[in-house]
Amino acid sequence: MLERMKTPLLTSLLVAALAAPAMADKKDDMLLQIQRDLALLQEALRQSDRAQGERIAALDALLKQNLEQTTRLKSALDVIERAVNKQSDAILPPVTRTAAKVDALTDQFGGLRDAVEESNSMLTRLMQEVSDLKTHMTTLPPPGFGATPGAEGAAAPEDSGDGLFTSGFTDYSRGNYDLAKAELTDFLRYYSASSRASEAQYYLGAIAYEQGDLEGAVKEFNLVLERYPVGHITPDAQYKKGVALEKLGRRDAAIQEYQALLTRFPNASVSENARGAIERLQGGGLAGDPGSKPSPLRP
Repeated sequence: MLERMKTPLLTSLLVAALAAPAMADKKDDMLLQIQRDLALLQEALRQSDRAQGERIAALDALLKQNLEQTTRLKSALDVIERAVNKQSDAILPPVTRTAAKVDALTDQFGGLRDAVEESNSMLTRLMQEVSDLKTHMTTLPPPGFGATPGAEGAAAPEDSGDGLFTSGFTDYSRGNYDLAKAELTDFLRYYSASSRASEAQYYLGAIAYEQGDLEGAVKEFNLVLERYPVGHITPDAQYKKGVALEKLGRRDAAIQEYQALLTRFPNASVSENARGAIERLQGGGLAGDPGSKPSPLRP
């Protein structure tokens, strides 16, 4: 039995003896590998230290550069601040004085504006009072009635009424149509037998025309044709009646009026306008006003 036990033991010892050199070689290889890894790690650490050092050096250089620029900028700002303060010290007092003067002038202008507005208000009231007085004076019957009956039964004054007619014509020329209408109506009321009655009646038609009352204008011009058929203003009245009819869209009536004008007054100053209007209307043209003016005020 002892012999049987010796045989396996010897076998194990022999295997261990044969494997010992192989294990020693493997340990050596592992040590060499570890040494190589350590060397590579040390080299990597050295390279990392160099790169970190370079970055730190670059950052340090940038910081120094920024510090220098900041110092220079602060110096420049100090110079600018001193210059601005110096300019402010030189400019501020005159500006302050100028502002005070401007405020004083503003106050003066404000007072002057108030005075002007008050003057304008007073002038407006005065003009209105004058206008009211003028209207009142022109609408009153003239003094001194004679025996010749007027258009509405009133007695005609002894004077010719030229002043009243001239006032009405002047207001018509200035565009004061309502006032002119009142004056000319009064003129016709008290001076219907005057040589200027036909003109007064004509201007009543012209006022209605200018105010856009075309139907009223036709009626007023008709009164000129009826009451003063051979007056010097009659051709103008007939022509303007035709123009008013045109604007009312009554083309045939307008043509008839123009033809009547050419028949009655072929040599009148407005006859040529009437001929042109007939040609235009018969040719299908649109209604229009050539803009003829009434006969001028006679001296």
